[in-house]
This record gives sequence, C-alpha cells and structure tokens, in this order.
Amino acid sequence: MFAADFPRPTNNLMSTEYVSEKKMRYVKKPITAAGKILMYSQDELVYTQDEPASFVVTKTAKAVTYQREKMAPIRVDLSDSSAAGQHFDIIALFGDDEQIKQYYDIAVTDEDGVSHYTITPKNESKIKQMNALAVGDKLSSLIIFYVDGSTLKYTFRNTVTGTKPADYEKYFK
Repeated sequence: MFAADFPRPTNNLMSTEYVSEKKMRYVKKPITAAGKILMYSQDELVYTQDEPASFVVTKTAKAVTYQREKMAPIRVDLSDSSAAGQHFDIIALFGDDEQIKQYYDIAVTDEDGVSHYTITPKNESKIKQMNALAVGDKLSSLIIFYVDGSTLKYTFRNTVTGTKPADYEKYFK
C-alpha cells in the first residue's frame, strides 16, 4: 500500500518481517502466520509466508502471482481492469497509486511522530476498513477489518528501507 498519501520506503526499497493474526467469528483461536515482505521497486514486491504453510506472492507492474509449495502458480493480470476490480485485497496490498485511489479513500492524522492511516473502500468490498500506523517511511502495523467481522492484523519488525533486499534473482529472473 504505497499510494501518494501513504509512506513510501526510501528509494522504494524495503525488507521487513511480519507476524499476522487472523481472528474469525467462528474460530476460537486466532490463526497466526509469519513471513517477510521484500520491495525491490514500486513494481517489484515479494510477500512470503514461512509458517504455518509456505507460499510466495510476487507482484510486478503487470501481474500478481501466488505460488504455494508444489502447486502450479496462480496469476492475476493487473493490466485487465475487470480482473483487478474483482481483487480488492490484491490492489489494497500491491496496487499502484492510481488503482489504490480508484478503490480506496485514505485519511491520515499525525500524533507525536506517528502517522495514523484510515483506508476505506469506495465500493462494496470484502474489506470494511484498514488502519495502519507508520513512523517515517516504516509501517509498524496494519489492521484489516472485513465485512464479515473478521480481522487481520500485521505487526512489522526489523524493517530496513533504502537498501535493496537480497535474493532478487530468486524471485525475478
């Protein structure tokens, strides 16, 4: 989520570790996951999940690809506006400025050096609202509130911006 109203990592380069916690109405215990996010440019981003199940999502200017362990990759063409419009979650997390502004309103307030973001879909979506906290160009948390009452919270740590993450060739050949 790096719209013009949202903090951009220095030079559009970033690596961060995350822990996520999904709470659902009919599941007693939250589902937790952990992984990394690597940003090589505004158009090249990698989202990995290492536990509980491994998968990799890569984003380029034209597509988002999901690859889980030994499964065949699933690709969403972002240049097809009808397909992009059906994938609000992908746009919210990996869209460009134009797409994000087309589908979301972003409001920001600053308090003691911490930016508080409220991101709201303009049209009906699975997502009701998102809240994020950032200090400078680093997100510290992101909470996604879904229409069905579930939530997904990301906590980011060990974030480095302005330096190209390792393993570029592993994801973009």
